[in-house]
Amino acid sequence: MKLKKIIEANPDGTISKGEDKERAKLLNDFEKTLVVKWNKEYNSFIKDAMKIGGTFRGPGIKKQLQDKLKDWTQRMTK
Repeated sequence: MKLKKIIEANPDGTISKGEDKERAKLLNDFEKTLVVKWNKEYNSFIKDAMKIGGTFRGPGIKKQLQDKLKDWTQRMTK
């Protein structure tokens, strides 16, 4: 397999035309997707936690979900 040489900048040191705009759109789309899909899913899990545990054990189950999320987020951002 022949690898293609990657050039990070143009010979004059500038970035590719449109790169900033494309990067900003990518980051914006990523954030929108996370917010929309994440809120829906997260709220569903919290609702299920409260349904399972009621007002007494539900908050503890919710905390366990939050701990799982925190652990997963830390692993994903390493």
